[in-house]
Formats: sequence, C-alpha cells, structure tokens
Amino acid sequence: MAASLPPKLRFLTWNVNGLETALRINPQRPPDRQKDVRKEMEEADVVFLQETHIKRGQEDVMRYFPEWLQFYTVFDEAERGVAILIKNTISFEYIHHREDKDGFIVLHCKLEHQPYTLVSVYHHQTDEAILGRLSEYLQNNATGMMVIGGDFNAAFSPFTDKKEPTINQSHSVLLNRLKLFMRSLQLVDVWRRLHNFMRFYTFYRG
Repeated sequence: MAASLPPKLRFLTWNVNGLETALRINPQRPPDRQKDVRKEMEEADVVFLQETHIKRGQEDVMRYFPEWLQFYTVFDEAERGVAILIKNTISFEYIHHREDKDGFIVLHCKLEHQPYTLVSVYHHQTDEAILGRLSEYLQNNATGMMVIGGDFNAAFSPFTDKKEPTINQSHSVLLNRLKLFMRSLQLVDVWRRLHNFMRFYTFYRG
C-alpha cells in the first residue's frame, strides 16, 4: 500500500506594523492601499505575524482571533513582537516553544500528525546577532518540516521585491546577514519560487 501524502497546509506571513492598528480599517485610505488582516487569514492554516507591538497588560488584542491557537511575545513597551497562530480546525499537538526577547518565537509541534518547527521572526535594522542566535538554535533543535515566516528588512531583488527599485545601504547589510542565515539552514524563498517575477505588496508608504 502506498504511503499517504501529508495534507497540504497554507501558510501566511505578515508584518502588521502594530496588530491593534492593523485591525482597524481606515476609511480615509484607498482600499488598494490597505489589507484586512482577518480577511486575508481566512484562507490560511498557519499565520506568522511580525511587529505585533503587544505590550504587557494589553494582550486582550488577541481576543479578535478566537478561532486560532495563539503563541506570541509580549514586551514592556509597544514595539517589535512576533506571533504564530494556528487555526483550531487543524490537528495540533504542542511539544514546546522558545521565545527570544529580541525578535523570534519558535514552536515545535505536530500539525496533522506531522512534526513541524515553526518560526516567526522580525529582523530589526539594529539587530546584529539575532539571525546568528536563531540559526544556531535551529541547527541544534529543529525537527520535522521547518517553516520560517518573517520580516527581514531586506529585499533579495530591488527590481522584483520593491515597487521602486532603489537600493538602501542599510538593507544591503541586512541582506548579507539574511543570505548567510539561509545558507546555514539550506533555506529557500518558497513564495518567490512559486510566483517567479510576480509583485505583491502588503505595505505601502504614504
């Protein structure tokens, strides 16, 4: 008898730039310049969020996601922050998780009876060591399928990953760190592999 293939899961990663703010639709802003986070999440099974800005004592913002299992970081100030949300219709077995105060959360679990290592990470422009710490931890502890969603503050190609093909010097430094991180774990950019030269943006300036 042929082995059955594991069910397909749909992953979404999003820098919300303040979760509470992102949940409010601005009627003064053109619809094509803003996204409804909860609506976008409807088609996903696992969601990685960055820059949630959840401050200690203000965790009630997560009440807007009652149909999701929630793992997220909390800080004394409303800054940074990451989260992993898993739809409660998915078969889920918790193993353990690790939080890093500077910008990542790693969740070890089973989804649909398959082992996964899930990571949500925010690489701030001032962080020089976070990807090194994360790489070392994952090399020693990752099991099963590893899926990483994050905002790395770097564009692999300014011509396909940015609306205006400008080159930011600080982003170039971050890009080198990101490439080293990806090589250390043999990672690939799945979205770009699937969508080739397609352009799609979740953030617009101005």
